[in-house]
Amino acid sequence: MTRLRKTALFAALPLVVGLWMTPLASAHDSYWRHRHHPAWSHSTPYHYSLGSGQQNWKYNKAMNRLARQESEAQAKAYRRYDENTQDPRYQQHLAEIERKYDNKRAKVERNLND
Repeated sequence: MTRLRKTALFAALPLVVGLWMTPLASAHDSYWRHRHHPAWSHSTPYHYSLGSGQQNWKYNKAMNRLARQESEAQAKAYRRYDENTQDPRYQQHLAEIERKYDNKRAKVERNLND
């Protein structure tokens, strides 16, 4: 029985070592960031064609950043008011957040057209 165990261990050892080393080898994949951070990829709601590629990239970057910041601010307000969406202070805070980020988006639009 021990001889069978040793044989099985020696047969399985290369497979285990190979599986263990595989993630290390793929860690240098150039598309790793886009697979693990889909918000950074090009499939975003603000992916419009606005002229040159550089302007398009800057616009997408700014709008995605603003969308992320707005959602983080909304989540923070939700936690701050103990998840009570009926609280009038929470509703007022959400309206302020929306106004703030609408103004920032309009500023990005203005700066792009200048």
